[in-house]
Amino acid sequence: MEISISQTFPIKLIRKCEILVTYSILIMTLGGCDYMVLKNSSAPLTLGSSQVDYSAVNQAVFQGFHCVTCHGAGSSTGVFLDSYSDVMPSIPLIKSVIESGIMPPSAPLPTAEKEMILDWIAAGAPEFLNSPAPSGGPATPVPDPTPLPPLAPTYASLNANIFLPKCVICHSAAGSASKVPLDTLDAIVNATTPLVTPANPTQSLLYRKVTSATPGAAPEMPPPKDGFSPLSDDEQANILQWIANLPQ
Repeated sequence: MEISISQTFPIKLIRKCEILVTYSILIMTLGGCDYMVLKNSSAPLTLGSSQVDYSAVNQAVFQGFHCVTCHGAGSSTGVFLDSYSDVMPSIPLIKSVIESGIMPPSAPLPTAEKEMILDWIAAGAPEFLNSPAPSGGPATPVPDPTPLPPLAPTYASLNANIFLPKCVICHSAAGSASKVPLDTLDAIVNATTPLVTPANPTQSLLYRKVTSATPGAAPEMPPPKDGFSPLSDDEQANILQWIANLPQ
């Protein structure tokens, strides 16, 4: 006598088991790619700064942790990681957000990858590993990252010294504070919520956020909880003067 499965087990139990198996297979399939990326990115790394070049950092960090997903061509964050030439202008910002743990946004980099990229930057962020000159002479020198412009009450200077390294990580179209954009001059001047008031610069929202009306109290921005230090008196003064010089 033949006995079917449906006679032995309740139909509802069979359906639940089928759903559970299907769900498990789906999770394994969808998670496989990311698992392999993270697994591979956590492989032992050679951390000596003289042995790390852009290719190694790109593979282990920029690609390995999907940084280029948000910081690729067309990104409104102002930080592009598609190529070595794209990365170099943002080296000071990259160093800052890696050291503070702000980036990647999901969780700080593991110790190995964090040390790798910081060692690379400390070595001058070389595109290629140094190799002996054909004659056996000194190795080809690694160029230093592009220095920041002197602090001045201009958008270009404030953007390089303050907005990019301390603000646009959150205050951009792809950031958590996208409603208050600071990634372009037009975004600041024409923001939906007025940020600058040239006729009364001390009352500008931007200036009030980076200063404190209470002596000894920390300003609201940049956020101390994210590891940022308050702007210096000089930085605050240059922002104030820049706002005052804007067309009214």
